[in-house]
Amino acid sequence: MNKRKRVHDHEPRPRASPVDQEKARLRRSIAEIGEPSRSQVDEVLREITDAIVSAHEEVRPPVLETISAVVFEQPHKIPLLSFLVDLVNRKLPSFSRTVVEMTHTVIADALKFGLYRKLDVFLRFAASISVIDGNNVEELIADLAERANDIPHLALGHSLYSAAVFATLYRLNTGAPMNERIEKALLAFSPVVECDASEIAPFYGENAPYTGQFSIVLLAEAVRNAQAEGWPTDFLLKASRLLPEITDEDSKETHRFPAVQVAKADELVPSRISRHEPLRPPIWTRIYLPRDGIKTVPEPNTIFAQLLRDVASANINQMDFNRKEVTRQLITLDIFFESTKFAPPGVAFDELVNFTDGRSTIKVEDVALEAVLDQMFRLPSPGFPTVYFDTILIEACVMAPQAIAPVLGRALRFLFDNCESLDAEVYFRVIEWFGHHMSNFGFTWKWTEWTDALSLPKLHPKQVFMRELICKQVRLSYPQRVRDVLPSEFVGLVPEISEVPEFSYANDEKVSAFIKAAQESVERGLEAFDKLREAITAEKIGQEASELDKAISSVLVSSICQLGSRSVSHASTWVKQLSSLVRDNISDQQLTIDAIMSFWKEQPWTGALVLNRFVIEGLVSSESIVKYVTSHKDLLISNLGWEMLGRYEEGLEEAVQDISVDPWWDERLKKALLRRKAAKAQVAQLVAAEAAESSAPAQPEQKLVAAPPSEQEATTEVNELNAQPSEENGAEN
Repeated sequence: MNKRKRVHDHEPRPRASPVDQEKARLRRSIAEIGEPSRSQVDEVLREITDAIVSAHEEVRPPVLETISAVVFEQPHKIPLLSFLVDLVNRKLPSFSRTVVEMTHTVIADALKFGLYRKLDVFLRFAASISVIDGNNVEELIADLAERANDIPHLALGHSLYSAAVFATLYRLNTGAPMNERIEKALLAFSPVVECDASEIAPFYGENAPYTGQFSIVLLAEAVRNAQAEGWPTDFLLKASRLLPEITDEDSKETHRFPAVQVAKADELVPSRISRHEPLRPPIWTRIYLPRDGIKTVPEPNTIFAQLLRDVASANINQMDFNRKEVTRQLITLDIFFESTKFAPPGVAFDELVNFTDGRSTIKVEDVALEAVLDQMFRLPSPGFPTVYFDTILIEACVMAPQAIAPVLGRALRFLFDNCESLDAEVYFRVIEWFGHHMSNFGFTWKWTEWTDALSLPKLHPKQVFMRELICKQVRLSYPQRVRDVLPSEFVGLVPEISEVPEFSYANDEKVSAFIKAAQESVERGLEAFDKLREAITAEKIGQEASELDKAISSVLVSSICQLGSRSVSHASTWVKQLSSLVRDNISDQQLTIDAIMSFWKEQPWTGALVLNRFVIEGLVSSESIVKYVTSHKDLLISNLGWEMLGRYEEGLEEAVQDISVDPWWDERLKKALLRRKAAKAQVAQLVAAEAAESSAPAQPEQKLVAAPPSEQEATTEVNELNAQPSEENGAEN
């Protein structure tokens, strides 16, 4: 019997035209410029140059778009891209002129619309293109630095100063002398920050491993240090050295960069709201402090450290639509700087003690991971859901396990050793991240290193950290799977979970009759509950009214939970169908919450999901949940309790005043909870103000790959990774 054939079974697939194929090849070559490949970088530069020069006219606009996208998303490639423009200029000046015009337009529009991150990177690009007549570029840098001095107390002033500093470095890297006006303005800047660093520092307190400092303050200090050292730029890649046969004496046409007018400080457009821009001046997070006199990351008050953190953060923030590409760029960041400034990739920390001959001990892996953790620990809120940063770190271990796992292990040990100094919000973010990470590598970890912490008091931060971390692993797996990988000393921390929740009224005939009637039809269930309520009332005659209310609440809510215990969707259905019973018979919402969490006491995370269905049906208010969580110590200091307080915030200001766990928890929880609520209110105000006042929408950025995933999709990706990586090399010492 002949199978039925589809219409298109034998039709050839449409073949891309030669022009489209040429576009794709060139765009990929530019996007991957400088990355490890079979060809040397100098050969790649020549090939791309020749391809652009000989390309069809239709190919050049897409090439221009790709250059623009790479500059914005991967600013560490700017030295190579600017040199590429110089090379093309020798054979096709019209294309280079178009690049200069595009760069000028982007910079002018960025100032006009308040897109200061775009202004920052494109100003660097303009400063590093040697075929540009640099006078107007330098005047623009000087103008921005002077405007920053007019508003040193505003985030806008900090953004302008940062843009001027980094553009100056790239300008100096072309061989241009230091502009006196720029130097004077940069050195005069004295940032003013209107909040205490300890309010948003990831570590604080007497035993903090270091004193938190604002990044903008460190940048100003780095500028003064750079000036004292003669403005070194020896860490920037000198792309011209790749083709030594091409000299500045070669005939080349220069292009005018039109002047860009910078408005007065009070007339500048405020920065547009962006999800990755901090609400407060960011703190410089440090994880890899010098050990045994060995520095694996540059000191934060050096211009090299500031530039590395900036380009790494740009990759993370501007390429969130492709976490794998972000990871690949981060762990190969060193090849876009002078090689002598980094230790060989993957070198073990113990081997660095032998680097006594002046070789650099800076590890690109440490630089990259510290930048990711800096973004993850940003307060009051990170720029993306924390699961995004989780996936970057997971991908790093998958791509380069031998190089990344030891570095990650050092970070985790540092965080655990100093968890008593952690801000409460950062504390729970670490648990969330570490739990996700371990679930992707077979839950393996050198637990015996933490054996001493088992003897600490129950409420000690390290005790709670271990307990909540194991609980998180159980949520992502199941108890026996976790027990199998834990040393015997830690098995006692694994919560006991039965396959079927215990139903307290399983042997009560009246309750069983009500459940059976409800399963037959909602109407019969309503009638059966009337009889059940009468029976309960008769049993409680002579007792206080509160006892009667508690009994009715417990029976009704526990029965609903039992009916919906098969899944959250079942629970949702039964809550909706029997909502009238809850509404008519329970007046104290605390009794409803208590009954739900008691039924799901062995799986409180499931109880939280069921509780949310009661909120959706209007049976429980957010304020009641906040009051419940803050009045239950074990829940309050758990990762689940923190999640719940992040979802429900009504009445939080009043509830936090009643928190009473112990001094350490009380102070940190109150501070973190109120800060998080205030931050959400601030975001809402800013978004509303921008929507009302702004008449020009933000320009969409050119993306090279795909649209960013939703938070739900990102979370799904974390779970899907569970079966992919090896159980080894997740985090080593």
